[in-house]
Amino acid sequence: MADLNKKQAQEFLGISDRTLERYVKERKISVKYINTNKGKSPIFDSDELERFKLEKQAVTHSPAIVKQGTTSPETVLTEFVANPEISAAAQICLEVVARSQLINVLRQKMLLNLGESSALSGLSKSWLVGEIKKGRLKAKKLGNGWKIRVTDLQVYIDSQFDLSAELPQ
Repeated sequence: MADLNKKQAQEFLGISDRTLERYVKERKISVKYINTNKGKSPIFDSDELERFKLEKQAVTHSPAIVKQGTTSPETVLTEFVANPEISAAAQICLEVVARSQLINVLRQKMLLNLGESSALSGLSKSWLVGEIKKGRLKAKKLGNGWKIRVTDLQVYIDSQFDLSAELPQ
């Protein structure tokens, strides 16, 4: 097969201009540029486009039931989550389990970045930065980002919910 220009490649794959550009940017499709009287023009290899089209059209199936001992629990969980027929309630349960495992991992770390601190505390990154700048939350700027000790985050959160000062005497 011959090389195709951009318009021909779009028509061959049945995709839009933006989608073709995205595939090129993601390096899923390679492109060569040749000089023309109007400037550089993209050229696509028709054999590569044919292979790409076949890969996109290939149907992938994951087994509904996995025999015990054939795959790891992680593989079963991954296939279970990827199954579009899974109920919304089961999907929510899986997300809760994954979130609780993430929180356990974060609590074992000594230092957290802003995103991790936000995920662990439930407070926004901008709120945390404001509290750091006000001196209410201990943190240290390392490189381009803030690092917060888990213990300092816990002390800050506990101080926000210190109910002893609010109780009537």
